[in-house]
Amino acid sequence: ACLDGALSAVSELHGTQHMKYARLLHQKGNFHGAHDEHSLAIDAYVEALRIYKGEHGDAHLSVANTLFNLGVSLNAKGSPDKAIRCFTKALRITSARLGEDHLDVADTYEQVAESNKLLHRYTDTSNYYEKALTVRKEATGGNDIKSAAIMYELGKIHLQQELWDDAEKALRVAKPKPDDV
Repeated sequence: ACLDGALSAVSELHGTQHMKYARLLHQKGNFHGAHDEHSLAIDAYVEALRIYKGEHGDAHLSVANTLFNLGVSLNAKGSPDKAIRCFTKALRITSARLGEDHLDVADTYEQVAESNKLLHRYTDTSNYYEKALTVRKEATGGNDIKSAAIMYELGKIHLQQELWDDAEKALRVAKPKPDDV
């Protein structure tokens, strides 16, 4: 309700094509996504994306961030193919703007892996988790909780592929709780 009120006030003051309106729409998408209301999140992100692209063009970080969040909601709604398209576009922008070794690039690779996992494309899933880990190791040394979580997911994928040695290695590094395996 607060965001809707703010959207209404901004639209009266600046119109519905203003960047403030787009930012509020993006925040509305984040709110709905956090509350598992992904259809509403998708609608908000799509509208924010249209405004961002109109204002900044297709290669701005606000476009990449919105595409990333749109992809997360599309995954949650069961549309991983569409999510991969969003993540791929976001990855292109983020890599060009921030560099290949930025943590946002790693996060996007991780989401592409998640999309591929939903599609049961385990080789692609493994490849994107590996890419995410490579970037995270460069940026953080790989001794962070997110790297451990990716290793754990990679271990589970290797188990599904019956790649026992790879699974054992990944899970040993991730150190999951016994109940999780």
